[in-house]
Amino acid sequence: SALLSAAIPEHHGYGGRAYTEQRSLLVENIRGLPDQEYFAQFPETAEVQSAITAPLIVKGKAIGIISLDNCSHPAAFTENDLQLLSTFAASAAISIENARLFEQTQVRLEHIMALRTIDNTINATVDIQVILNVILEQARAQLGVDAACILAFNPVNMNLEHQASTGFFTDKIRQARFRM
Repeated sequence: SALLSAAIPEHHGYGGRAYTEQRSLLVENIRGLPDQEYFAQFPETAEVQSAITAPLIVKGKAIGIISLDNCSHPAAFTENDLQLLSTFAASAAISIENARLFEQTQVRLEHIMALRTIDNTINATVDIQVILNVILEQARAQLGVDAACILAFNPVNMNLEHQASTGFFTDKIRQARFRM
């Protein structure tokens, strides 16, 4: 639907107003709103007659809205409905923030585990190729890239020269030398 992919300016509509003003709104008659003309381009909104909407607020900042529309009749919602929706919105905002924090913690844990793997390799071997390969594999995994290489500076010929690589389709990277 066009509405789902539309970039609606944040100041448009009762949802945009709830988001911008960070307050819940009860709209008894959608037809009376000044920006209703803008929403006429979306067939999905044609039948909406009344609505309630509440912002999702985390740490004093709106991160979204929750909105309920009624297509049956104007003034379908009460102040009690708005209060209940506001309670749901507060709970949803906390849940969204908790999920975001959990995901962020998981990513940090993965980074720490990668560093631990590298540290364990350094402590377990003196073979520089093994160490460099583990570093590259961990970097690839953490950054989600297809290929990676380590080039070291050679002060004798002033070149960056291949030391280790992984994920390349050919071995030509092994001959890489970049004049500095």
